[in-house]
Amino acid sequence: MPLKCLHHHTTIFAFDFDAAGWEKLKASNRADAGLIMTCCQARAVPKVSKLGTRFFAHHKSGECTSTPETAEHLWAKTIVCQAARAAGWTADTEVRGQTPAGEDWVADVLSTKGSAKVAIEIQWSRQGTEETQRRQRRYADSGVRALWLLRHPDLLVERGTPSFLLDVRASESAAFVRLPSSQFDPRWVTNRNKSEAEYWQQTIALETFVRGALTGSLKFAPAIDQPIPVTISATKIRCWRCKRETWTVQGLTLEVSTRFAGHPDLHTSLEELDSGEETAPWLANLFPAALLKQHGIGVIKPRFSRTAGCSYLSNGCTHCDALQGRHFDHDDYQEATDVCQYEVTLSSELLEQLATVGNDIAYRWWFAER
Repeated sequence: MPLKCLHHHTTIFAFDFDAAGWEKLKASNRADAGLIMTCCQARAVPKVSKLGTRFFAHHKSGECTSTPETAEHLWAKTIVCQAARAAGWTADTEVRGQTPAGEDWVADVLSTKGSAKVAIEIQWSRQGTEETQRRQRRYADSGVRALWLLRHPDLLVERGTPSFLLDVRASESAAFVRLPSSQFDPRWVTNRNKSEAEYWQQTIALETFVRGALTGSLKFAPAIDQPIPVTISATKIRCWRCKRETWTVQGLTLEVSTRFAGHPDLHTSLEELDSGEETAPWLANLFPAALLKQHGIGVIKPRFSRTAGCSYLSNGCTHCDALQGRHFDHDDYQEATDVCQYEVTLSSELLEQLATVGNDIAYRWWFAER
């Protein structure tokens, strides 16, 4: 059920015709049989799906190996093509290609602009993550970037294989793309519970999503290398050594939402930030000593604890630099208050450290609506 065919050796697309033009094409084809399928060179006939989508079908069954498509698949593919064109790209459908090693592929929609090529795949049947990665590598070997819109929630949350949930609501004449939230885990999300809001951080109209994806609105971990406000939460205690008052950091919030509206903020602690390195270069940037001292907070750095028998990232007294042990942090956490805010450039090293302890909320795809 392709969206294109040959009309007297010229490629035409079904979605380029209005109702009157479609009827005229039907009449012309009845008279001269001038429509030919691009997949197998058999005769083609213009048809309309149950959703009102115009498409081309084989005049009669034959030996063609092309896979049938549902009405919903066709409709979504039409929206993708029109959105790609609206974004200033050329859009072609059912495009066949081959890797340098001779592996064949067929793209649902291939968008091109200059030397850039982006395949947009609408995967209606179930496809495991390994197969998605395999097909993604095939596109990469051919110099084509690919983006996946899947009806089933077998998504990969990674930069190298952008994949998203496609939600087609035919009864409402609407289609949406859902971006996974930090609560999304493909092991637990199924077709039965995929509609639960907690698994998705953004829901975008399909046309808007495709247009934005091709014009720079879709980004992975958008906060990296961006200036982000940081709020420090701390508690006032009395140093065990010098007996003077000092503040200890209990947690910090990277307020990503102030730069990317709707994006979740990133909450973390010294324990999560402890990489085990004596001088992790991003620590000095995250905890500017001179600024923190103005608020009565000591230097944040690794210190050796005889009690713990090891070094760890810790608070120190702002007066004598004595380690203020983790047990103080745990006891005083509930009494912490926000004491200062400043701006830092969020480094990939910082986010990588947080991801190693399971705090990977920033490693998600984000769509910046304009």
